[in-house]
Amino acid sequence: NEIRAHAFACDVLSEHSVKQLIGQSLDALGGADLLINVAGKGYVRALGMMRVSRAFAAAAAGRPVTIANIAAATSNLQQFGYAGSKPAFRRLSDGLGGKLRAGGVTVITADELQDKGAVEAFIARLCQSAQTLSPVVRSASR
Repeated sequence: NEIRAHAFACDVLSEHSVKQLIGQSLDALGGADLLINVAGKGYVRALGMMRVSRAFAAAAAGRPVTIANIAAATSNLQQFGYAGSKPAFRRLSDGLGGKLRAGGVTVITADELQDKGAVEAFIARLCQSAQTLSPVVRSASR
């Protein structure tokens, strides 16, 4: 209650579940200007980010909003599923940003937040892009 947090379940592999998540969260918050996608594992990382981002942008209906897509800071090329998913996440996020820019949506992609300086630069860019940082919808894909 102190931070006005809400929790909702969502299966990012289901378009219906994603649309329901966005609808419920925006209703509970009374709208939002910022979506933060925190990546999951393997192909779900990119798929979840794309589905949740598209649904959030559609719900914004032309209002200026910011989407921040954050992938893990570590690189584990020893795992087959991970090796391809991180570059796919970045390319899809960057492509989504290009597609949504004309509709007033700013997409910020971060996948190399390995040190304090990178985190500070990311936060500064996020704050500069967002009109207001509250309320926030956070998406954590697993």
